[in-house]
Amino acid sequence: MADAVFLAKPFRWVGYGIPFGECIMYVQWNSSRLWELSFTAGYGFMLGHVICAGVMDKDPMKVLRALCWEGMASYMFPTLIVFHATHLTWRVLWEIKAPPPARKWVPCVLGLVLAVVLQEPLDNLANSCCDYLGL
Repeated sequence: MADAVFLAKPFRWVGYGIPFGECIMYVQWNSSRLWELSFTAGYGFMLGHVICAGVMDKDPMKVLRALCWEGMASYMFPTLIVFHATHLTWRVLWEIKAPPPARKWVPCVLGLVLAVVLQEPLDNLANSCCDYLGL
């Protein structure tokens, strides 16, 4: 089954490249190379999962499920949560006039911790959504 490779824990973290890029943006204001690389890794992982499902399974419904699942589990859910949590944290730190290192690192660390803690529940949520949709 093609999904087993893309759901293995160490390899699964590559799919979280987009939320990791959102976290890194607060640290890398001047140089966007690192977060562009994480975005590329995240999108490449998602595309690889969909292509692998199409080549190995040859079932259009499995390709559609892989596309929807990756869209929700690797992009939509974690990116929304991490983006809003890091932006809100940065905004609060800006308003209370926290020192620049705190404004830089606290949102980044919070976003990374959220991505790690919420990875399995968000994957389960994506599974439930795909099951609900009949995919």
